Amino acid sequence: ESFILLNTSLEKLNLSQMQGRMGEKMAKEMTSLIEEFSKNNQRMQRRNLTVRNVDISLVKNLNDRQKDSFIAWVSGQAQRVVVDAGGRIVSGDDYVADFEEYWTFRRSGESWLLESIGKGMKSSPLSQENVDEGTSEEMLKWYYSKDRAV
Repeated sequence: ESFILLNTSLEKLNLSQMQGRMGEKMAKEMTSLIEEFSKNNQRMQRRNLTVRNVDISLVKNLNDRQKDSFIAWVSGQAQRVVVDAGGRIVSGDDYVADFEEYWTFRRSGESWLLESIGKGMKSSPLSQENVDEGTSEEMLKWYYSKDRAV
């Protein structure tokens, strides 16, 4: 849900749909981005957007709940462009292209806030392991003994 809301918010140059869904640093980054586009009388668009996969790639479940986080891998296709007030493409992709992003969320009370968006393999959490601080070895054995949906 956050993925579509943020992309439509950027296209509309209005972050009100993302209120309470982003961490402070991310909110400042997105506000600056929107201010820059507005100043130049431009908008960002993801044309022909198709989300193919969203997978949780990394979970950090810590004893201090306010430090819990997870990373969602989002992949799909879109033509990313910046358009002027007349709808003419100023910059961006010539055609629809694959994209891959890593969205990091952090717990805040009972909500999850978007903290950052990384693009491409250099942002991949694949070199890291999941963390579950309060779980005993017996609990892990029990969990992994159960059948899971495929």
